[in-house]
Amino acid sequence: MRWIDYQNEGRRLEVKLEQLTAERNALEMRSARMDRAAMDIDWLDQQAREKLFYSHPKEITIWLDE
Repeated sequence: MRWIDYQNEGRRLEVKLEQLTAERNALEMRSARMDRAAMDIDWLDQQAREKLFYSHPKEITIWLDE
């Protein structure tokens, strides 16, 4: 019975590791976009608009929930 518990725990930890690895990769990609040498100005503009709920007066903005 103990061996089965170890196997189940191992599977659970592998799934958690995969989730954390995916989250880390997403954060690394996001931080790479903020690097001064390779800053993606369009992405930065989009993020600022989303966080501040800002748009130009002559723009029509449709906000979608993700």
